[in-house]
This record gives sequence, structure tokens and C-alpha cells, in this order.
Amino acid sequence: GGGGGGGGGGGGAGAGPAQKGSPSILVLSALEGYAYDAGVRPGDRILQIDGRPISGARVEEVKNMLRGEPGTQVSLLLQRDGSTQEAIPIDVQRAEVRLPDVSLATMMAPRTGYVKLDGFSEGTAEELARAMVRLYASQRAAGEPLESLVLDLRDNPGGLLDAAVGVSQLLVPQGTDIVSTEGRVYGEGATLKYRSVQPPLLPPSTRLVVLVNGNTASAAEIVTGVVQDTDRGVVVGDRTFGKGLVQVVEPLPGGRSLKLTVAKYFTPSGRCIQAISYAKPPKPGAELKVAEPKADEAGSPTDRAPDAAPADGDDEGAARRRRRQESYTERSLQPNPVYLTSNGREVQTGGGIAPDVAAAGKPVGALERSLIRQGAFFRFASQWLREHEGTPTQQAQLLESTRGSDEAYRDFVRFARERYMAKRPASDASLASKPAAEAPSAASGAQKESPPSEAGDADGWVVQDKQLVEPLRALEKALSRDGDGQRTRSSSELKALRRALASEELSQFESQHSQIAADVREAVLARLLPPSERLRAFLRDDPQVLAALAVANDEARYEALLAPPAAYAPAFPGDDATARTTADASAKAKANLRSASRRSSLGSTARSDDPPGSTPPPTTPRRVASGGVARGRVWAA
Repeated sequence: GGGGGGGGGGGGAGAGPAQKGSPSILVLSALEGYAYDAGVRPGDRILQIDGRPISGARVEEVKNMLRGEPGTQVSLLLQRDGSTQEAIPIDVQRAEVRLPDVSLATMMAPRTGYVKLDGFSEGTAEELARAMVRLYASQRAAGEPLESLVLDLRDNPGGLLDAAVGVSQLLVPQGTDIVSTEGRVYGEGATLKYRSVQPPLLPPSTRLVVLVNGNTASAAEIVTGVVQDTDRGVVVGDRTFGKGLVQVVEPLPGGRSLKLTVAKYFTPSGRCIQAISYAKPPKPGAELKVAEPKADEAGSPTDRAPDAAPADGDDEGAARRRRRQESYTERSLQPNPVYLTSNGREVQTGGGIAPDVAAAGKPVGALERSLIRQGAFFRFASQWLREHEGTPTQQAQLLESTRGSDEAYRDFVRFARERYMAKRPASDASLASKPAAEAPSAASGAQKESPPSEAGDADGWVVQDKQLVEPLRALEKALSRDGDGQRTRSSSELKALRRALASEELSQFESQHSQIAADVREAVLARLLPPSERLRAFLRDDPQVLAALAVANDEARYEALLAPPAAYAPAFPGDDATARTTADASAKAKANLRSASRRSSLGSTARSDDPPGSTPPPTTPRRVASGGVARGRVWAA
């Protein structure tokens, strides 16, 4: 949250941009372990801080009121939709806020664990190790082994290089080369190599599946790369972002800092997965072409992912949006060199890491995307809670009990139709043109509340798709410049086009029924459940998680995906000396892996004076270099 920082402590709830004079602060998120545990909930309106009304206060003033010495308390007076209390007093203890990198660790099947890792910072490896120990301990208590683990790195932007190396050490065999970096900062021709120097915390006999998407980047790609290159596990999902640069952070006067790109990093097979070349600007009009993911006859993704990047269901996805906005972006469309994993499987360099099993995420339609951007689901949750007063437990049970009848979905459709029907001209009524303060977004922690716009009469549905709003407005403006009445036919056809687009958009309520219904449910549960419980509640409906579980729970399929290609392990190795040598090496590697599995266990890395089940900090990895080491904190960027 924004309350921490600046040398003081916050309670895990912050304030976002807002307009002066608004009567309250609207909380959009509360951190679990901080403000959430104290009783603050998303959607709450902060009325008073330490007895002082905040009506008319500026955002910075509110932030300063929330900040203070760690350990001290701040008293809040809150108003909550759907509560039987008119005002809720809550005391929040200030603390130095550290966002956890492990947002969820749970069992997804009787013998399959799941860990969601959101970033790479100081202490990430230790945090992940503790989560893994808890999973193994819970399985031992239940008398069940942990046979497989899904590590979810989706939407993980990366972070510290050392954190990525520390996490990798928990997964890959001792002595494994994790990543190497090359750059002039180390000296001409010098390479800095990171190698694991301790047995893995995850036994090699445990199946490992790494789940990725187009927003998996940087340090997260280092972990993905070493798992894939060493055949330690199977990668499932979409092609990753493709950011293979190393940066150092140097302090500057005034409390600022400079992040300087100093090197590229390479996976154990020698791949550099950097997707964007900054060597020269793209040619005018050049477009990035990516191939669609292939599907088998049944329509499901193939086990072997395509070489080209699979197309995202949302063409406005964050990864592609960032790629297009780069000043100098040019991805090579030439065939990339082929590299080999430890088992001889082919992998390519450039353009991110292609998964071993392609699995698309939930598609996001144009209407759904527009409603999310405008905060429609967040606003509807407020209305639903006001209409269904009770305790959070009662409200959650009511929502779940009506899930089969789609009652909440139908209520949302009526809410959206009433809110977004035009009373004013379309160019004025579209929410796309309203100030950002009126549309809550998940990017901010809290925001000034604005009164809802007046529900219009049945003049017609206002087109919400942002990609269409601006062109329609520009065309309408151009036609209105003609004062001689020469554009009457064009104006009439423009109105007809608006009606046609509106009709098509309205039809998406049916074609996107399941996605919108899921968004409605998630928006309401976000007010009622802790973030970790809400995440757990939606995992079983996530197609990529289901694909990862399918691989993790199928030992035969898992082994087949990691097996050496037939060319490297022929049926009659004696027919070819090279093939025989390769097959022997593969068999020896598997024998070594089984031996390491017997030597490695969760208890083997603990010191003799540690309590049972405790986890020591991972050993510092060995760095092998022939040049100097850059100063400052090193980021995989």
C-alpha cells in the first residue's frame, strides 16, 4: 500500500489520485497481513483519520495522516457497503510494509502442490523455501507424499538477479549452471556465471511444472529457463515476455537512482531470450507478426508448443502493449538458432521462452475489457452489497447459493444497461471520455470517490470499446464541420453505424456470458474474502492452471515431454556410435538424478541445531567470472 515509505510506516492501505473536495477516500485494496487483518476491506470509504474528517483533504495530506512511526496506531472511521453498521471504527497498527512474493501456497490435488510467486526481491528464496516446507509438512501430517508441484510465475515481472538464482537453487541439482551474463562491464570477453552450490530443497523425484504467460519476464524467465534447459520440469502456458538484460542501480544525488543496462544474460543452454532489439528503429509501417498456437484435432493445445509466440486472447494485453510502445522495437523475424536441453530437446533463442505445453489463458472480449477499464464490476459490487446487507460470511454464502441461477449476472446486465444507456450525445456520454478518477482501476490502492453518473433513458447503448470511441468521435467531429448540409447522408450512415456497433456490443453479454459472470463473482468476493482465499477460489476455473495440473498429475505424459527425442535415443543404439554415446549420457544423467534424489530431502539442508521442518537461508551461489563485477544492486531486467 501507499501508506508506507518515506521513512515512516503505514498500515497497508494507501491513497491514490483524486480531486479536491471529495467527501471520502475509496479503498480499492487492503494488504493481507496489514490493513486487511485489522479489518479494512476493499470498497470501504474512509471518513475520518484519528478523529479528523478528511472531507476536502488532498491526497498527500491523507497519506501523511496515515503515516507514522512503526508500532503506533492510527484510528479510522469507515463506511462499508452492505454493512449493518452506519460507521465502523477500526484501529490499524502502523508497520513497515513488505509485500510478500509468495501470495499463495496450497494443495490443488491430493498429492499436487501449488505456489504463486509474484516477484523477486530480497528474501524471495527464503520465503519460497518456507512455503515449500509447509506444503511438505502438511502432506506428511496427512500421510500423503507430495508428488508434484506447480510453480506459477504468470504476471511475474521479475526483480533481483540474486533472488532468481536463489530460487533456482531450490529447484535444480547441485552443481547446475543457472545463468551466465556477458557485457563490457565485466571486461571484454568476460563471462559471469552463477552455479548452484547446494542440494535442491525440492527433491528431484518430485515432478515440477512451471506456469508462465506473456507477462512472465526478467528474473522469472531465468528460473523458467534453467528449469527447461536442464529438463528439471515442464513449462506450461504462453510464451514469456522476452527480457534478457541485466541492469545495475546506482544512487544519484537527491535520493534518485540510475538504472543502467550493463549486460545480457544467457540460460544454461546458451540462449539469450531477449525479444526486443534496440539496435535501430523499426521501419515505418512495420508490424510484428506472431503465429497462432496450433491445436490438435480435438481443439486443445498441442503438447509441444509452436516455435512462434502464441497469440494472446487479449490483443491489448500488457506484454504486447509495452512492446508496441517501445521507442525502438524490432523483433527479428529470421529463424533463430536452435539450442539443446540436457536431454537433447530443441529450444530456440530470442522472443521469450516457448512453453513445452501451450495453454491459452481466459480470453478477454472487447466488451468485458471495456467494462473492466471503467470499473463497472467494482461499482456493481458496491450496489450488490448495499442491496444484500449482512455479515461477509452471509453475503458470500448468498452469492454462492445463487451462482447456478445466474442471479448476480442478470443483475449486472441490468446495472450495465441502465448505467451506459445514452441520455446525452454519445460523444459526451461515453465513460471512455470521463476523468480517470471516476473509473477505479486495480493499479491503485485507493482513490477519491466520485458520485455515479445519472442513469440515462433508453436513447440507446453507448459504444464502450475504447478502440472505437475515438475514431467515431473524430469522424463525427469532421462531419459536423460542414455547415452547408452536404454531409447529411454521411451523418445518417454514421448514426446507423453507431446503432450497429451498439447492437453487436450488446450481443456480447451473451457471447461472453461465462467470462462476465466470473468477473461479477470475483468483484463481489473481493470485498468479502482475503486475497489469498479469493485467488484459491478461482484457481479451479483457470484453464492454464487446469492444463498445468493435467501435466503434473500424469506421470507418463510428464516423462514423455522431457524424454530425449528419438534421434538421440534410437531403438537400437548400437547402430550408431554417436547416438549410443548420447543415449548412454542420458541414462547416466538420469541415474545421477535418482542418486541426487536419494541424497536430497527437505531435512538434508537443515542444520543439526535447527528445529524439525525449519529451513535455513539458501547458500550463496558460486560466481565464476574472468572479469570485474559491476557495482550496485543487480537486476535481471
